[in-house]
Amino acid sequence: MQRGGQGFYIESTRRPTGGGIAFEFVESHSHAMAHLVHLPSPEDDPENLFTTARRVVVVDDEATTGRTALGLVASYAGWRGIAPDSLQRELAVLARWMTDAQSTESEFAAFHSLVEGGFEFVETGAFGQAPPAVPHPDRAGLARRGTRHGLSHPQHLPWQVQVNPGHRILVIGTGEYGYQPLLLAADLEARGVIAWVQATTRSPVLPGGAIGHVRSFPALTGESHTEFLYNVPEDHGYDRVLLCCEDVLPPPWHPIHHISRLEVLPLPGTLNP
Repeated sequence: MQRGGQGFYIESTRRPTGGGIAFEFVESHSHAMAHLVHLPSPEDDPENLFTTARRVVVVDDEATTGRTALGLVASYAGWRGIAPDSLQRELAVLARWMTDAQSTESEFAAFHSLVEGGFEFVETGAFGQAPPAVPHPDRAGLARRGTRHGLSHPQHLPWQVQVNPGHRILVIGTGEYGYQPLLLAADLEARGVIAWVQATTRSPVLPGGAIGHVRSFPALTGESHTEFLYNVPEDHGYDRVLLCCEDVLPPPWHPIHHISRLEVLPLPGTLNP
C-alpha cells in the first residue's frame, strides 16, 4: 500500500500470531483457503498507511482469473468502510494465465507480470486423491514483528553466517516464512556466494519436467498437513543447505535432517522440539 511515495508492505498469513486481526479472506481454489491479515501496531506502521492508503498493489505468484486478488481488496475495503472502487487497485504476479473469458483485468488500474501464457487440460488418466481442503487457519505462530504485522522500513538479518566466496549455498524457508531467507540469500550473493532460495510448501506437485525430485514430510511448523521440498535430492550439488526456522526446530527424527550438508538456523526464541 502506498501514499505519496511512502510504502507499507504486509503479508497475508494462514497462521495467527495472537495479535489483532484486521480482516480475513478466502483463496477459494486453494487446498488451504483461509487467510488472515493482521492489524499493524503503531510501531509497525508509524505513518498509519494501512488505514489511509488509496493505492493497493496485490502481489501473488500467479493469476488465472484475478478473483482472489479482487476478493482480498474487497475485504480490505470493507474493513475500512469504503467502496473497493475508491481504491486504485493493481495486481503484480510472476505468471499470468488469464484467458479473455476469465479475465478481470478491467477491474485493475494496472496489471504487472513477468511471464504470460496459457494452458489447457487433456484427460489422460486418473490422478490420486487430492489433499483435503483446509477452511480454517493453521496453528498460531509466534507474534514476531515482521511481514505478518507489516513493514515500513527494511528488515535487518537475524543471522550472521560465515561463508566462503564461490560456495554454492541453498537457503530454505519453512512454509510461508520466506522473506528473511530471501534477504539472507541476497546477502550471501553480495558476499560472493552462488546462492539459491526456496521454501518448503504444502502444495503437491507431480514429478516431471522441471520437478526432478520430491521430498515429503510432516509440516515443519507442527501442523498435521504434509509439506514438500522439490529438487533437493541426496546427491544435490550444494556445498551447504541452510534451513531457516521461524518458531519451531525440527525434532531429531524429522526426515528433513536426511538432507546432506544441512545446517539449521533458528531465530531467537525458537522452540526446541
